[in-house]
Amino acid sequence: MEFIKNYMTYNSRKLTLLEKFYFFLHKKVYEYRLKNQVHFEGKYIISVGNLSAGGTGKTPLTILLAQYFLEQDKSVLICLRGYKGTFKDNLLVSEQGKILTTSIVSGDEAYLIAFKLIENKYKNFKVVCGKKREVLVEKYGKDCDIVILDDAFQNPTVARDKDIVLIDVNDDPENIRLIPLGRYREPIEALQRADAILLTRAKENPKNLEKWQSILKEFQKPYFISEHTKEEIVPPLVEKDVVLVCGIGNPKSFVHSVRSENLNIVKEYVFEDHHTFTNLELEQILKHNKPIVTTDKDWVRLLYNPVFLQNRNKFHRYSVSLRINQFNQFIKLIYG
Repeated sequence: MEFIKNYMTYNSRKLTLLEKFYFFLHKKVYEYRLKNQVHFEGKYIISVGNLSAGGTGKTPLTILLAQYFLEQDKSVLICLRGYKGTFKDNLLVSEQGKILTTSIVSGDEAYLIAFKLIENKYKNFKVVCGKKREVLVEKYGKDCDIVILDDAFQNPTVARDKDIVLIDVNDDPENIRLIPLGRYREPIEALQRADAILLTRAKENPKNLEKWQSILKEFQKPYFISEHTKEEIVPPLVEKDVVLVCGIGNPKSFVHSVRSENLNIVKEYVFEDHHTFTNLELEQILKHNKPIVTTDKDWVRLLYNPVFLQNRNKFHRYSVSLRINQFNQFIKLIYG
């Protein structure tokens, strides 16, 4: 394919001046962080990242990896930036099977990871948030065997043993644009820094999946295919007519998943990623007098809303997990 050759040679003329300027700044910051990289002896450190700004499935992968290592009797530290959280300094979100804060303070992703691990009866982990990952590892990681860095592919401040990068196959590689014209932080060539690449939502776009596979074969990079699969709907649905509500990075995938359950979506409310729901919005949603289906991520943001708490039985959490084809080979590659 001709577009593969263009990406392999990185034809910078494909970028606009705005994209070139953004990427120039990005490279300078990356080089500075790499020069000041911090190493932590005795810790096995894995970065879970992507090229785009959200919506690829990092949180389900982080949960899956944490569960695997906890099953191997390892202690796990999960470090996040805490996007949209209101905390001011470093924050201990969870330890010893207890959540110590709210999703409002920590941000939805950190809270969700702790929530899901505790829901599955795990205890030997910590979830922490802060601007500087090296500070988080130093402060909270002394008794942890495994460190998982969320969204750290573009931030090499902490040296890692493995870099995992997720790509949503719904993104057409022929139409990738960098910030500020698109949502990609780096061009596709940056995948050459990765140790393992995970193609997510593989069944949703077979045509794009083939394109990504062709690119990765040219890069000679190991890649794996994964799918988001439904775990359960909590509480179970009785009616078929539902209202869909979400504020996530990839709402189209969620809508597709709900429709695949043979549910009739009478109304969709789709908000921006990490949306904080107002009382007025929830009151409007409740007026339809139908079961409300939402995501894990939205659920943890709703937990502290008074309108939600008064009508909790009307909300149904569509819980998903990540399933990786050839999971054993994937684990062997990143922790062999």
